[in-house]
Amino acid sequence: MSGGSYDYLSFKIDDMADCIPLHSSCDNHVRASLRAAFKKHLHLVAEACHAIEWNDSGDGDDDEIAKIEACLPRDAELRAAIEEAETTLASLTAAIERARAAK
Repeated sequence: MSGGSYDYLSFKIDDMADCIPLHSSCDNHVRASLRAAFKKHLHLVAEACHAIEWNDSGDGDDDEIAKIEACLPRDAELRAAIEEAETTLASLTAAIERARAAK
């Protein structure tokens, strides 16, 4: 398969980042520095999305992990794993309680 398994969405994200003006036309309180930081973040997200798309399409991008990590806080993976574990634990606890009640 060739690139584009997600319809090249990474390019759309990159385009949006390029199109965002530093000042909002409807709200004078939007800080230009905040928008500039967000635009930079979107470009990083676009790079990570591109790597994911290429790997999922079979074309390969050896830097996927680094590109994803560049978009996230250092503890994001740990927090996601903890949240998933807590959800799984809650489901398992509920199933055990139902099984015990059915005896």
